[in-house]
Amino acid sequence: MIALIGALQAEMYHTAKRIEETERLEWAGREIILGELSGQHVLCTWTGSGIAQSALTSQYICSRFQPEAILLTGIGAALNPMYRLGDTVIAEDVIQWDLDTSAIGGGRGVFPGFRPDKSQLREIRTHHGICKRLRESAEKHSKCSTLGYAVYTGRVLSGDSFLPIEGGSALRGRLRDDFQGDMADMESSSVVLAGLQNNIPSAVLRIVSDTAAGERPENFRSFLDVCSNRSAEVFEIFLGSIAKSP
Repeated sequence: MIALIGALQAEMYHTAKRIEETERLEWAGREIILGELSGQHVLCTWTGSGIAQSALTSQYICSRFQPEAILLTGIGAALNPMYRLGDTVIAEDVIQWDLDTSAIGGGRGVFPGFRPDKSQLREIRTHHGICKRLRESAEKHSKCSTLGYAVYTGRVLSGDSFLPIEGGSALRGRLRDDFQGDMADMESSSVVLAGLQNNIPSAVLRIVSDTAAGERPENFRSFLDVCSNRSAEVFEIFLGSIAKSP
């Protein structure tokens, strides 16, 4: 089973529509759909916004269903000035930018304590092989699309704050400079951390909903629906490529 998740129900709407269902479950106000998509057994749900909700949902999914992989999708804020509205970013690694353990010898984005190998945990890497295949799937979709979006690999920063559009360029600039971040969201770090702690590989696909220069969609709901549909189509390509692998 592969878990396909997003923060918002709207982000997963089109993926859920495509699943040939076998079962629907309810947990903590969320609907969990189990079924088949592009020849693969999948789970589809939404986590809720923010670090805490996405961590709780991700751990529940890991504990109960033990998926082979977790794929997170949705929209996010660009920090990289190269990124345009609608571009797709595959996370190479993630950092929780609003975590600060400097007072106990850690640092900004550093989790408390040490890992078994005596290293500190700051950058949490996604799974290289899955991310490579996910990027190839997004690029294949882009070539067939009339939207003309680019596909990048970058670093995603997560925190429990929506980055402001108006007057928010200074904060985005600091995050870009301090963490070399390319995108910002509120869930990626907790989802990827849950995967790491449970030995389940993970990957993140984010679509730029507002740029570093403050550009945003004129009709947000329509834009979100387009992004939800694109994520579903990329997932279908990705899952289909797995089904065809020897």
